[in-house]
Amino acid sequence: VDRSMGEYERALGHYESSYSLSAAFDDKPSIALAEMLKAGVYFRLSRWDLARKAYENALAYYRAVNDDANIALALMGIGETYFRQRRYGEALNSFTQAQHTLDSDDLISDARLHLDLGNVYRAMNDGNTALRYFRDGANSLRARKTAKKYEALLLFSIGTVYHESSRWDEAKRFFNEAVGAAKEVGDKISE
Repeated sequence: VDRSMGEYERALGHYESSYSLSAAFDDKPSIALAEMLKAGVYFRLSRWDLARKAYENALAYYRAVNDDANIALALMGIGETYFRQRRYGEALNSFTQAQHTLDSDDLISDARLHLDLGNVYRAMNDGNTALRYFRDGANSLRARKTAKKYEALLLFSIGTVYHESSRWDEAKRFFNEAVGAAKEVGDKISE
């Protein structure tokens, strides 16, 4: 509740208490969850090194209990902190590890991962590889007719790559498709 209301410092205090209690009982899944929650707060506060360290701590605990789904999420968090620091090679490494661990049925995380990988390649001025990740993610969601919000983000990202390479007609087409997908889920901000 505190985190959702912007009371980040208070939320961190609660997560520290949760961590301490979980550690007293050696409850690794709860310790990892407390670390993930702390990482999320640090991320929102743009404290990249602290966020990455909390994600790394969570990753170690998730690996100890062989929780592949959360291993992938922790790796994605690590990658996102590296990306924010413009450490693209390290971000790419974390996202690639997450890709190998991620359950293929987790459509939302898969879409996020395609978006993250595309953004890394786009930041590294590799538009073709970025387009491949954005397209693969969007096509996967379209085939399963789900997660329109992420489909809209991926389509917008495709349009952005085309816009950056002065391919105006293609950019316009994908921007319009993104608006259409956003409208389907009632997202007025994307419009």
